[in-house]
Amino acid sequence: MTTSEYAERIVEMIKARPPKIKQDKLLYEIYVKLKVADGLRAVQQGRVHSHEQVREDMWKIIHSSNPSSHP
Repeated sequence: MTTSEYAERIVEMIKARPPKIKQDKLLYEIYVKLKVADGLRAVQQGRVHSHEQVREDMWKIIHSSNPSSHP
């Protein structure tokens, strides 16, 4: 998503907000919605890892920094 597309989405979210929403809640909502959109886009682009792959990668990281540990 380009910067102008992000800006456009933010403006749409602000216009659609309830009239008396607190500023911090609005900013949090905007943040969460944009992050969810980023995640969905990553899935569509195939930028994901299986649970097993993440476990293997984490195991390698943990054990490379602590060679005396065992599974």
